[in-house]
Amino acid sequence: MKELAEVLPPRLCLVLSSGTPVEWLETGDLHHVDLTGQAEESADLPCGIPGASGWPGPSWLGARRRGIMTGGEPEMPVEPQTLLSEGAFRELAAAWDSGEPGRPDSTTAAECFLELGFPERSLELLAADAGELRARASIQLGMNREAEAALRALGQRRTQAGDLLLADILISDARFDEALEVLGEAAEFGRIERRARILDLLGRPSQALELIDSELPATSERGRADLLCTKSTLMMRLGFYEDALKAADEAVNVSRSAADLAALTRSLQERGRVREVTGAWREALDDCRMAVFHCEENGLRFARPPHIDCFVLATRMGLLSESEALWRTIPAVMGRTEASSGPGRLTLDMLEACAGTLLGRGARAMAAAERGAAAAASMSMPLRQGLCLLYRGILMMQEGEMEEAVQSLRHARSIAGLLGDRHLELLADLAQAQAGLPVETARITALASDLGLAAEVLESRSLPAVEPGERAEALGALLDLPSPLRACELASLSPEMLPERLLTRLSRTRDELLSVMSDEDAESFRALTRGLDAARGTGRPFVTGGQAVETLRSFSSWALGFSRGIEDLSGLARITGADEISAEGDGEIIADSPVPLRASGGDLGLARALGPAAAVIAASVPRRGEPGAAGDDDPFPEIAGSSPAVIRLKEEMAKAAPLSLPILITGETGTGKDLVARGIHRRSRSAHGPFVPVDCGAIPETLLESELFGARRGAYTDLRADRSGLVESASGGTLFLDEMGNLAQAMQVKLLRVLETGRFRRLGDSAEQEVAFRLLAATNSDLSSAVAAGRFRADLYYRLAVVVIRTPSLRERLQDIPDLARRFVVEMRSAEAGDPPSVTAGALRRLAMHSWPGNVRELRNVIQRAVLLSDGRLITEREIVFEDIPVNPILPRLESIEDAVARHVHLVLESVAGNRARAAEILECDPKTLRKYLSLYESRFGNPSRGSARELPGL
Repeated sequence: MKELAEVLPPRLCLVLSSGTPVEWLETGDLHHVDLTGQAEESADLPCGIPGASGWPGPSWLGARRRGIMTGGEPEMPVEPQTLLSEGAFRELAAAWDSGEPGRPDSTTAAECFLELGFPERSLELLAADAGELRARASIQLGMNREAEAALRALGQRRTQAGDLLLADILISDARFDEALEVLGEAAEFGRIERRARILDLLGRPSQALELIDSELPATSERGRADLLCTKSTLMMRLGFYEDALKAADEAVNVSRSAADLAALTRSLQERGRVREVTGAWREALDDCRMAVFHCEENGLRFARPPHIDCFVLATRMGLLSESEALWRTIPAVMGRTEASSGPGRLTLDMLEACAGTLLGRGARAMAAAERGAAAAASMSMPLRQGLCLLYRGILMMQEGEMEEAVQSLRHARSIAGLLGDRHLELLADLAQAQAGLPVETARITALASDLGLAAEVLESRSLPAVEPGERAEALGALLDLPSPLRACELASLSPEMLPERLLTRLSRTRDELLSVMSDEDAESFRALTRGLDAARGTGRPFVTGGQAVETLRSFSSWALGFSRGIEDLSGLARITGADEISAEGDGEIIADSPVPLRASGGDLGLARALGPAAAVIAASVPRRGEPGAAGDDDPFPEIAGSSPAVIRLKEEMAKAAPLSLPILITGETGTGKDLVARGIHRRSRSAHGPFVPVDCGAIPETLLESELFGARRGAYTDLRADRSGLVESASGGTLFLDEMGNLAQAMQVKLLRVLETGRFRRLGDSAEQEVAFRLLAATNSDLSSAVAAGRFRADLYYRLAVVVIRTPSLRERLQDIPDLARRFVVEMRSAEAGDPPSVTAGALRRLAMHSWPGNVRELRNVIQRAVLLSDGRLITEREIVFEDIPVNPILPRLESIEDAVARHVHLVLESVAGNRARAAEILECDPKTLRKYLSLYESRFGNPSRGSARELPGL
């Protein structure tokens, strides 16, 4: 019965008839009617009215005839207006067409034809002064301008329903101020719902939610469903998906109870959208299909037709035939005018770009994404602008235009931060991680889990940086969701370590998808997932069961040791059973990029399987004596250390240095942001030019403008000649602005203009000069929070934060302390005669136990003091003296057992330098339990140990 209630529209009663009593019908919930007389006297005949063949929809669409029995044909004593109020649209329309006496008037007939989905016939019957009915018919035909003219012509005679119609037209045309003027301040649910919708479109969802919550308690049942749907949308926008689903469920129940078909259709659509983001895709598709069904069968029209959500979901689920049919339907459902201009055209562009990202269309969908971003910006719709920029970035990645892709994705993420839209922020981070940019996978997974986004959780766990076992499990779950397009795309990024059974399933799924695509789409998607072709062609064997787990543990340990310089390729040979593995010499090629690897011996099956991953690791960790290794050939010798955090930092620097984009360097005080800036400059295209550092916090605000931009003679007292500024001095090179957060608002405006135009004006000068330089900026403060608080300009932040590099604190790279300490000792004694003193193990242990609030700068200070206090030969624990500065004293923690266990697991993992196999042995637990508590630690306390094997390249 529940399933039946989902299908039947409101106002339709279920009538059961039987010639004899039926025992199971004898319940107190049924109303019994006993009819007497002969069969020929029955009153349930169609009364000669034409059948369903001439009308849209099934036979139950509207009452057929309400009559009483007088011994012959039923009579119809009911007035047309009564029948109209009861929804007898088919009966009245048929009576009008029959031309019989007593038929309804033309206005009543026009309203019936309008309700039955014949707006053209309705317009033919309506008089010129029937303003609101003509407007409704015009809107159904997509003639919004004609509808607006008809409604405005009514003036003071326009009803509340007319006000709402006019407001909808203005909102669809992004004329928000005019719409608010029409809506006024009246506390009526239709007006409130539209005011909230406008606030949401303007990027103020929190204010819209406050408005809805303040009015919901006093709203009648009739308007409650609409407000609940809007609340669900806002909750979803802010990332509160459980609350959004509750609101959508309540809206479905309220609209069904009120027998409001339009509200039920919208409520089903809204619930489908929430179910989609929470991972209940099959249930979501059922809701969307039902909403489409009601919409089409009853001639309903919505600002956002349910066909749109059904199209997106069907595409994500790989139901490409269904999505193609919906795509052809959407413009007609939206109406001719709406689909060709304004937000309607923007919606179509967004749908085309979204489908393009899933199918790998690249340049073919680029124009739609760029049109959408420009249109959304011009209509002041920041959320839609952010989504279009996200799609553009992904499409650029598919075309290999990485610099443009990074800019688009960074811009989209900045918009998400300003709007407080954590879902958009997550999608931008996920796209950057997929492109190989320095984004922490664990943080993405934690955010997706916190938001309750099942699909995004699985996608983040399917990235190549995740350990193979967990990644294979996530890819399988993506296929089950089902999200076959994304599963194939993510698997193709690095298929080498995936189980054979999963690869077979992925390849079969991909073949099925290609078989229903057009030739162009098939070619694009085949290129997007070409990694699966390479994997399918290897024919390599795979180990299984417990042997696989042990092999992966051994390989992870080898990778960690290799990254630290204590393992070489001979250790990989021991793991795989090969006689020898080397980068040169004879033997079978087991990997050809990014560095070649050869193996020799008997059974090389496991060596072939692990070869591609080992090649990635070998290429990412420079060995001593090779280009890029620590020493004379280190590309960034100013950054000392060999910890995973420093290796990752240098990788980010190497990627960013050749680009011409601005870079924002963040990190705590004393972490070496200035050294990072100098290193990037030295390896950049502008290395031949000057490096001009500016400490924005050290120059008084009153002098900063003349220091940066220079001054013309006579601009202030005693200035007898023109003086160049630091910006001009940096021409052809790099300008480094340190402590960027201290820059005054007035200077932010001037700097932004220089960045956007490449021109500046000296103090006291009227002529502009051109300048070209690479901008690097650094800060130890949170600029995004400063933007939200109004202390830092958002537009300048967008220009600076195109590429963000974070310098790790010394707490994150404790294993670098011995190297740093020895380096500082040598620097201290370099100007003096004699050998530098040695640092004892006890002294190093004491250094490793310190919290280092001052980071590397504090370590240098401590070592310099220790050298002065030592006897010249040894630095012992006694010479390690820390300054007594009260910095956030550590208090005893009051925490749950679960948090305490997670903290202990993390501490053990750090103590064994990230070796998970060793940590599991010490804790006497299985790896699955270890992963559980590490994930818990990440979500509660931040990033786990950066020495963990899962974060090594290729794992």
